[in-house]
Parts: sequence; C-alpha cells; structure tokens
Amino acid sequence: MAFLKRFYGFLTTRQRVGVLAFFVLAVVSSVVELFGIGLVVLLLQSFAQDRTSGLLAKLEPIVDVFRFGTRYDAQINLILFLVVAYTVRLGVALLYSDVRTRLIVSVQHAAMRRVYRGVMSLPYQAYATIDSAAVLTTLLKVAPRVGKNLLNAILMAGVEATLVIAVVIGLALQEPVTTAAVGIAMFTLYGVVQMVTGRKLRRNGIAENKASVRYQQHVLDSFRGFRDIRIHGLNREFNLRHSRLLDEEAELQRRARLLTETPRLYIETGIVFVVLALVLAQLLLDVPRAEFASRMLVLAVAVARLMPSANRLASAWSSVLHNIGCVQDLENLYRRYPVPDGPIRHAEGPTLRGQIALENVSFAYPDAPTVIDKVSMTIPRHAMAGIIGGSGSGKTTLLEIIAGLLPPADGALMIDGEALSAAAAPGWLERVGYVPQSTMVFAGSIEDNIVFGRPLNPDAVARAVKAAQLEGLLARFPEGIAAQVGDAGDRLSGGERQRIGIARAFYHRPEVLILDEATSALDVNTEAAILASLDALRSETTIIVVAHRLSAVASCDVIYWLDNGRVRAQGDYSAVVSAFSGLDGAGGRDRRELIGHG
Repeated sequence: MAFLKRFYGFLTTRQRVGVLAFFVLAVVSSVVELFGIGLVVLLLQSFAQDRTSGLLAKLEPIVDVFRFGTRYDAQINLILFLVVAYTVRLGVALLYSDVRTRLIVSVQHAAMRRVYRGVMSLPYQAYATIDSAAVLTTLLKVAPRVGKNLLNAILMAGVEATLVIAVVIGLALQEPVTTAAVGIAMFTLYGVVQMVTGRKLRRNGIAENKASVRYQQHVLDSFRGFRDIRIHGLNREFNLRHSRLLDEEAELQRRARLLTETPRLYIETGIVFVVLALVLAQLLLDVPRAEFASRMLVLAVAVARLMPSANRLASAWSSVLHNIGCVQDLENLYRRYPVPDGPIRHAEGPTLRGQIALENVSFAYPDAPTVIDKVSMTIPRHAMAGIIGGSGSGKTTLLEIIAGLLPPADGALMIDGEALSAAAAPGWLERVGYVPQSTMVFAGSIEDNIVFGRPLNPDAVARAVKAAQLEGLLARFPEGIAAQVGDAGDRLSGGERQRIGIARAFYHRPEVLILDEATSALDVNTEAAILASLDALRSETTIIVVAHRLSAVASCDVIYWLDNGRVRAQGDYSAVVSAFSGLDGAGGRDRRELIGHG
C-alpha cells in the first residue's frame, strides 16, 4: 500500500479534497444501494410467503409514511421505497461521476502542465539535455494514464470496495454463516491471484512506458530525418524498425490485458463454485424447504449484486498495479525538469542609451573546452557591428551572450556601463531581435510565423515583410500572407525560412537586432536588399551581423574578427582587410574562407 500513499502525496491539496468528497459520496451511494438491496429481498420474500415476515413487520412504521388515506399493503410501500431509494442513488451517482471526471482531468492536466513548464523553464544552456521522446511520451501517454487509468482505477476500486463491504455487512446480518463462507473464499482466491499477477503487472507497466519512449524517439527521428532517409534509401530499414517497435508495444499491451482480466475471471468462477457448494451443503443437510428458499433468495440477490462489483474491483485494482509505475516516471521528470517556485518575475531589462560592451568575457559549455576566451568589444548605440570568423570560432556563442541567453563564465556584459544581472537578462532579451542560423518555422500561416504569438499588428507585419524582402514569397501563393507553410515550413526553401526569421525579428521593432549568418542561404541580390534595409534602420536600431563572408559586413561601422574564441582583429572594413594581408598557413586558409568567398 506504500505506492498508494506515494500517489496521495503526488496530489495537490485541492485534489485531495476532491478525492475525499468523492469517497463521501461513494459511501452515501453504497448505503442507499444496501438499503435498496434489503428492500428487494423483503419484497421478494413477501411474495414468497403467505404472511409478512418478521423483518418486514419491523419496517411497517416506516412503510406507513407512504400510506395516503387508504391502507396500501406492504408490497406497494416497498415498491415506493425502492423508487425513492434508487432515485436518490441516481442523483448521488451522477454527482460523484462528475466529481470523478473533474478529478481525472485535473490530475492529468496538472501533470502535463508541470512537465511542460519545467522543460520550458530550463536554463538556455540546458536545452540540449532535453529528452524529447521521454517528454512527449509523458505529455501524450504517461500523464493521461495517471489520470484516466490510475486515478480512475483507484476511485472505482474505492467505490466498488465500499459497496462490496456494505453488501457483505447487510448479508452477514441475515446469513452470517453463508456470508463468512462466501467472503473467506472470495478474498482468499483474490489474494492468491493478486500475488501471482500483481508484480508482473507493475513490471509490465514500467516496460510499456519505456517501449513508448523508444517508439516516440523513432517516430521523431524518422520525421526529422525524412530527407536523409530518402537520400540513403533507408525506408525499408526504418519501416522494419517501426514495425518491431509496434509489435513490442502490442505484446506488452496484450500481456497487460491478460493480467488485468485474470483476477476478474478467477473470482467470477470462484464465486459461482462457492455458491454451488453452499447449495449442495443445504441439500445434504436437509434444511427445511421454507428456510432453504429464504436463505437462497437472500444469497441470490446479494451475489447478483456482489459479483459485478467484485469483478470491477478486481479489474480496477489490476489497473492500479499496472499503471502505478507512471507516477515514478512523472516524478523522475519532475526532478529532471523542476518548475520554479512561485510565479517567475524578472527585473525590467535595461534600455540601451549608450553602448553595449563585453569586458574580458569567457565562456565554456559543461565538460567542454573554452569557447570564448577573454573577449572585449564595444558596440555604440545605433551602430552597425559585424562579427566574422571561421566555423567553430565562437561567433554564435558570443551573440547568445550579447543577447542575454548565456551568462558569461568570466567577465561581464555591460549595458551603458552596468553589468547585466541574471534577473534583468530576460527583460533585456525582450528588447533584442535575434535571427539564428536556422529559423524555427511551425505549421501555420506566413503571418502566424512572423507574429510568433505576439498581438497582431497589420502595419508592423507589412513593415516586417518589406524589410525581409518577402513580397516575392507572398506573390507565389494565392493566399498571400495567409498561406500555410506546411509542417516545420516544408513548403518553403531554406532562404525563405531565413527571411521569415528576419521578418519575425523586425516585427516588434527591437532596440538591438542580431543576425547570426541570417543571410547565408539567400542569393546575392536578396542579401544585398536585406542589408540595405538594415542600413536604413541605423537611426533607430543597434545592429549586430555575423557572417562568414567579409563582404557581407563591409558596410558595418566596426568589424570584429573572431578566431578560436579570441578577437584577432577589429576596426572598419579596411582595417580588418589589412589584418589579413601577409597571412600564410592556417591564416591564409582563414583569409580565403572569409575574403575569397566575398
């Protein structure tokens, strides 16, 4: 039962109150149900006997309440009682069914929200550690199983257990020996079956979650690598692996279904055998016929109501054992992706009035060599700065430090002479427009991808479209800016995706605009037009451009040449070109890479 306590600790205070309210309603429903069963037995006994039984006579004062003027016989009053009892039970059942549904949805959605918020609250440098398949499996399968399967099974097991106990108590009051025989046989059989199947169910549930993660990972890899799979002719291999993973899940689900159904089938058969044994015993003991008929009538009514509840209880408890491993999976993700305590509050980001400066900034990723090594640079407000360097020189990392995405390991990012604090970094980032090397495009319209969740401003959209030279793209689609770009922008070329990223950055008119090789996939004419648009923004925006080609930053006020994480040269275009002169060996290769492609 320790895992039930663990699951209870998993719930919020409000959810615990809901569970308590549910079980209170379940107890009320069971009491009404027991009362109804007793009335059914009395009604049937009254039909089987010539006169009212002693137990029925005891209820006559209550039955008298339903006599209106003339005297009705006891049977009519019992029928009226049954109508009232089951009407009340219907209302209570509807109420606790609604409470149960609300609880299931609440627990499921709370788990999904917590995992999603935890992932989205990760520090920027930790994004590479996200296990996408495990997170997706949790959001799409594990969390629903905790709500729809586990919590629902616990609640239903509680309801059915309450009803079984109530019926057994009611039966014991009239037939203690018969009740003891049925109860001992049923619980012994159930205990033996659960000892055999319980541990297997728990192990199977954990294995099913792991198989789901493997399946999700394969599907994600297949969709992400669609082009490479087609190029290398690996469709057959990926299809075969997909089928193997499906077969693995199907086998685990088949096994779970069998293990879940086994207790119910054994208990159902066992109860029938016990009842038959009791009937045989009554016959062998030569019990008087009237007593035998009355006893069997009570037993038949009780078993007819008890057997479905016992079956549902067995199935519900098997479902609890099968799904309890989901709680551990969720707890593991909660620890891996913790949600910050309380609402996230950020200090207001600084407004750039003077200059951006890096002072002896160094940075290294965990368990990796230094990427940025004692870099210092100054970018005045409304200036256009260029950063060039070969692959792996640290350009992107440097931009992410300037944008406030990464904190320097040493040194400081200074905004108007003040070091940018961790609390103010998110606010500073809101003032920055960042165009990465690879633009994320989601399924939706071109306009949706430009606005990117911000409030829609048609004038700002038109301005961004013009700045990013997107008029030709809009003309290509009959729907214009409302055209759908396909899943992950599949209907767009690499250059068109880059231009959407540029338009997205332009849309909210940032104070600082950062472009990380954002024109590398564009043709020369489009690149020149976008650079001209950037040049026109100097009066209102500070612009930082990263490029492989020196010609792409020729119009910049200041250029920094980054090499192996250090500034190798700086100044205007002519000064940096001069720094390349006379280079040979590795430097000559840098020169050909940075200037020769220009």
